[in-house]
Amino acid sequence: MSLVPTHYTTPASQQEPLRLYALDDYVDWISQQHPELYTLALRDGLPEDQHAVAPELWTSHLPVASHQSTWITEQTMAFIKRHHQERFFAWCSFVDPHHPFNAPRAYRDLYDPAALTELVWREGELESRSHYHRERHQEQWETWHTHWREYRAQYYGMISLIDEQIGRLMRHLEDLGLLDNTVVIFTSDHGEMLGDHGLSRKGLFHYEPLIRIPLLFHASGHIVGGLRQHGIVQSVDIPATILDLVGIPLPQEYQGLSLVPWCRGEHNDAPRSYALVTNGGEGSDYHPWPELRTLVTERWKLQHYVKEGRVEIDDLVQDPQELHPLDVEKHELLVRSLLGTLVDAGSAASVWGQHIGRW
Repeated sequence: MSLVPTHYTTPASQQEPLRLYALDDYVDWISQQHPELYTLALRDGLPEDQHAVAPELWTSHLPVASHQSTWITEQTMAFIKRHHQERFFAWCSFVDPHHPFNAPRAYRDLYDPAALTELVWREGELESRSHYHRERHQEQWETWHTHWREYRAQYYGMISLIDEQIGRLMRHLEDLGLLDNTVVIFTSDHGEMLGDHGLSRKGLFHYEPLIRIPLLFHASGHIVGGLRQHGIVQSVDIPATILDLVGIPLPQEYQGLSLVPWCRGEHNDAPRSYALVTNGGEGSDYHPWPELRTLVTERWKLQHYVKEGRVEIDDLVQDPQELHPLDVEKHELLVRSLLGTLVDAGSAASVWGQHIGRW
């Protein structure tokens, strides 16, 4: 194991920003097996004759066979092969899609920037949002407004590379005779703004592109193949579903709900009527953000900036793109009702002194 630089740095207010470091087995492997690719393998690595199109935006020259997403897949496949004759749990955690936006050439070229969907954006829409939205917008908008098509092409290229790697994993399970006896779950921790609403990455805002993430299950004989369900679930429901699938009783104090009946098509009602999303409050060592708590129902989204005392509310049925937040004062009764539910949800999620559902 070695300490290698990452893309994270301390706040720009410091005269000499101190680069943070992380343990990275992949970069160790590159340095030992392919030292000529070491610079390209770093997340801020560029060949000497290439310049970034914009901050954290370029096409990677790293061979696909040596890419981090490929390496993660092969490490997972090797682990499964070592343990295929016993029960195993494998967590294959891809770093991409993530900034920097630098897909390998073959995957970047899958997407024509000119053909990509237009940004979700309305001039002046952030005036009725928290100042955190406007501050992020002011920091990044000039660059993103100019290069958003290229940012998206690179991001989608990274996703396509991961899609191919998931296919390799599924074929590996099939070759080992494990596919029909293995539960496979695909999900993510959060999404990416990609320029929508004049914003990029993630931040102290809970737009749908950030919090509505993919969740796919494969479990032969236990769930209905090809079934698509619409409704609200939370990350805490995933462990509950795993325990149910393998026949282990759910601990009484656990807050997750099994999605197995839903995945079997036994009923069409979602297991939850609302979801709680929280982030912030981590302190100055990570992000000096205050707490943001959000309640999401099938129709309403209420965001509460706790220390700021600010509330924002959106109608996801009438305004699914979240371009026209409602006037809080004109919807006082609705806001009071949703705030009550948010308080109840937050209390239930803090029974053991820990906030559940952070990202």
